[in-house]
Amino acid sequence: MQKYTINVLLIEDDEDDFIIIDDILSEVESPTISLNWENTYEGGLAAIETGKYDVCLLDYRLGEKDGIELLKTAIDLNCQTPIILVTGQGDRELDLLAMKIGAADYLNKLEIREYTLERVIRYVIERNKNLIALKESQEKLQEAQKIPHLGNWELDLKTQKITWSDEVFRIFGLSSTQKQPTYPEFLEMFLPESRKLWSKNMALILEKTQKCECEYEIIRPDGTVRYLYTKTTLITNSNLESIGIFGTILDITKRQLAELEVKKIRKQEHLLSLVIDRIHQSLNLEEILETTVESVREFLQCDRVLIYRFLPNGHGVVEKESLAANCLSLLGMTIVDPCFPNSNILERYKQGYFSIISNINQSKIKSCYAELLTQFQVKANIVLPILITNETENKNHTEKSEINVWGLLIAHHCRENREWEISETDLLRRLAAQTAIAIQQAQLYQYVESLNQELTDNNLSLQQEITERKRAESEIRFLLETTQSINNADDFNSALAIILQSCCQLIDWDFSEAWTPNQDTNLLECSQGWCPQKPDLFECRDQSMKLTFSHNNGLPGRIFASQKSEWVEDFSIESKLAAIADLKTAFGVPIIVEKKVLAILIFFNKKVLSRQLHVMQLIEVVATQLGSLVQHKQVEESLRIAEQLYHEIVENAVDGIFQTTPSGRFISANMALAKMCGYSSPEELIKSIQDISRQVYFVVNRRQEFILAMKADNAVHNFESLVYCKDGNTIWISENARAVNDSQGKLLYYEGTVSNITERKIAQEALKFQKQQMQQLLLNILPAKIAQRLQTGARSIADSFDDVSVLFADLVGFTEFCSNVSAIELVDFLNLIFSEFDQLAQKYRLEKIKTIGDAYMVVGGLLIQQEDHLQAIANMALEMQACLERICVQQQTSLTLRIGIHVGPVVAGVIGQTKFIYDLWGDTVNIASRMESSGIDGEIQVTSVIYQRLKEKFVFEERGEISIKGKGNMTTYLLKEQVEVSV
Repeated sequence: MQKYTINVLLIEDDEDDFIIIDDILSEVESPTISLNWENTYEGGLAAIETGKYDVCLLDYRLGEKDGIELLKTAIDLNCQTPIILVTGQGDRELDLLAMKIGAADYLNKLEIREYTLERVIRYVIERNKNLIALKESQEKLQEAQKIPHLGNWELDLKTQKITWSDEVFRIFGLSSTQKQPTYPEFLEMFLPESRKLWSKNMALILEKTQKCECEYEIIRPDGTVRYLYTKTTLITNSNLESIGIFGTILDITKRQLAELEVKKIRKQEHLLSLVIDRIHQSLNLEEILETTVESVREFLQCDRVLIYRFLPNGHGVVEKESLAANCLSLLGMTIVDPCFPNSNILERYKQGYFSIISNINQSKIKSCYAELLTQFQVKANIVLPILITNETENKNHTEKSEINVWGLLIAHHCRENREWEISETDLLRRLAAQTAIAIQQAQLYQYVESLNQELTDNNLSLQQEITERKRAESEIRFLLETTQSINNADDFNSALAIILQSCCQLIDWDFSEAWTPNQDTNLLECSQGWCPQKPDLFECRDQSMKLTFSHNNGLPGRIFASQKSEWVEDFSIESKLAAIADLKTAFGVPIIVEKKVLAILIFFNKKVLSRQLHVMQLIEVVATQLGSLVQHKQVEESLRIAEQLYHEIVENAVDGIFQTTPSGRFISANMALAKMCGYSSPEELIKSIQDISRQVYFVVNRRQEFILAMKADNAVHNFESLVYCKDGNTIWISENARAVNDSQGKLLYYEGTVSNITERKIAQEALKFQKQQMQQLLLNILPAKIAQRLQTGARSIADSFDDVSVLFADLVGFTEFCSNVSAIELVDFLNLIFSEFDQLAQKYRLEKIKTIGDAYMVVGGLLIQQEDHLQAIANMALEMQACLERICVQQQTSLTLRIGIHVGPVVAGVIGQTKFIYDLWGDTVNIASRMESSGIDGEIQVTSVIYQRLKEKFVFEERGEISIKGKGNMTTYLLKEQVEVSV
């Protein structure tokens, strides 16, 4: 297939947009697209006038002038290059204005992608070629009409023989040298509808002897269809008898095809305009989607059109469907595309990708997708994305557009394969864009409608709430006034009288009375009643005062027994007194305190009324308030007695008692606390101490530690502190306190007791010091771990160790040295040396076992576990020699060390009942001792075992075989120094 190049002119003043479009077009593999750029109005117009470009992309904004002006100028100059207006605004009014002036199409910069731009360019070029072809065909037709030699034919009516000119042979696709077709053969070349029309016109000519002009469709032998324009007339003889028919034929195929294409384009544009208008006339999403699928199927004449909406989980559902007869329906079906999870199809859709498949068996699509289409009886399809633009606001409060795939507009052809035309896909692309806009408008409308409905509901709710609030406010005022009156009442009976009148007036009832139990007779008596100034009710009140009821008898008795309110719609049925006074409805409410009925309130109305729950609840609240008043009076009396007892206890307490604020001031204190701190009275203590943290506690942050402990557990126990007294002396105290909070949990104050523990504290400190002295003495005698075992009660301590290094050291010349110095000088000198050795043992994490006279014993790998204990003891031996040499120089004396080392298993333990000692036994200890005693003055003698283990890290000198007591001959070595590590 021969490649061709499309020459595109871009008129754009923004270089960045040019680069973007150039990058997009460079991705198109076929056809090759050549892009030329002009960035000014004048340069762009000049380039269009050259006529060398297949299509022009014109930006709306061009500096001081705009693209609409340039478009008008180009159209007025009769430029043939089709122009596509490019805008960055998405303004439909502007796009329609451009189309009306003469633009071939329009594009929104936000929607430009590789697929959409290429399709639009090719569609515009193809449509422009068809328009030019139509114009040329019309011009040729005009010229042809001027030519006298057209194709002609003649039919002899008698013989039914038809005669053709050479031009007719050419028009019908036949050779002029072949046999002349018969009239029936001539008619067979017409398409069925044209054949019927020809026969009808021939009959009219013969019947009415009139001329006829008409257009027909024929099919050539090669299968191509041609469009003919004919003029036909009747031939008569001198007697005016019909003898034949003569006609001319003109091939108008090119003109007809161009006209059909233009009609098709106009039909598409008209359909698109109608669909868009119908979509935008409705804000109902269901109607919009229904209109879209019906209109698309009508235009494409395909088998199925559906709108597929994506779900959050990646699947999708068929929202709307338009279906041909005998086709499988997919409406409402949730479709799971098996290829979807492993593809980036959504991102491709966002970039403008759409799918066109003419034959699913020949298209290069994934097998899983092909199987899905086959399942739905699809043989060809078109899939276009419905892209929704969402406006979001970022951190800088600037709006940002984000494109999301709402769903897909899909057309299915199920009967056969189908080659989709570019004009069809372009129409669907534009329709999908308009559908997306309409969906957004419908969603926005639904959102606004929901807000309006919510606002309406809120208004109704608010009105009801206002009505309820007014009633509640009235009742609250009543309850407040009633509460105040009850509180001001002298006694319970006075409070009852207030309640009977105020409640009866509030609920607008006719009569009220109160019944109280007689403690002696255990009967209910009417203590008092109230009614408005109505004489007929006075007698009822007086008669009630004479009545009594036992428990569970009559309305008061039933309420007293059940301790629950009761409503009687017609009380006159069970009470003769109520019937005489014409009282109908009655209800009663008990006044209960601590599960005991103090009184019963009864209210009467002359009307028969059904149960009014709100009225009963209101009176129950008042009854509860009156009960609370009685309970409150009882509590006040109990509190008075409790406070009196409390003050007696506080004043006579031995320990200090206090209350302090969270900020650190005393609220109250008893005399015991004041005397404990050296003050003459609690008042002097409270007045003198303004800041407990600074004036009381010896340790600066001790008050803060007290507060933190309170926050953790809401109390402290045995909180010991050193505190100042008034005279500046200090004492030890122990505090037990708790935090006191209000009902909301807010801290009010701290309260608690204080004990003077100074004497106990002094005794504890003395005991602690003694224990520390004993502990230190024990550690100087025994290793720490052994000392701990003895302290925990161990009686017999003996352990075996597999690998322990043992060192014995002896001062050579010490006996002679002793004879020349005093006892004190001797001890000080020996203490100096062994103290240095002790520090070396700590340095190398070794364990000193004992000293015997001028001998020193140290081991490694015993109680302090370390893998390199043998290397550590070798290093200590070398440092012991250097240490002694340094001390001898300082003391101006000459002593040397004789050291022996061996390694192996030992047994260690504590021996003795008095002056016990931790010691080692075993062959390893004996050999180490022999290494020292048989050694050389000033040298470190070791066994062959040590040599083999340390020869890579230390320098040794072989001494040879020597006789060792109890072991025979042994090869020994002298440890000289560490091996120098080369850098």
